[in-house]
Amino acid sequence: MTVLDAFDRAVCDDAELAERLDRPHAAGTAAVEAHASSVPRPLDSTADDAEPEPAKSGDVIGLDDAASEPAEARTTIEGLTSMLDPRARDVLRMRFRHDLMQWEIAAAIGCSQMWVSRIITTSLERLSAHASRACGGWSMSDATEGATA
Repeated sequence: MTVLDAFDRAVCDDAELAERLDRPHAAGTAAVEAHASSVPRPLDSTADDAEPEPAKSGDVIGLDDAASEPAEARTTIEGLTSMLDPRARDVLRMRFRHDLMQWEIAAAIGCSQMWVSRIITTSLERLSAHASRACGGWSMSDATEGATA
């Protein structure tokens, strides 16, 4: 007997479905959840019946996830910085993600502040040139042209 056969013969709870299929309770729960996710629900139905004041499905579909933007930015930055050597990536991470000062980075990696400044400048120039090529010739100067302080 397949999961769908067992589920279609009678609407049953997780435990009963698991018993019919001779599977663990977790498998029955997973089967019920999988089946429920494949059945379309009206937008005016509740999104989560377990909540005391459940929201309507239509109210929560398409909302921006607060964590998605930073995650997408991290993925983009990791992809771009993969062209840099590990030391340059570490320096940029310390400077822009952890907001360390150049002298703090220099102390952490064992070089001068001036060398950290060169690493940052060179790395940003390489990334800008790469982005310019990837965007069909667009550059940072295009974005700032005509801008006033």
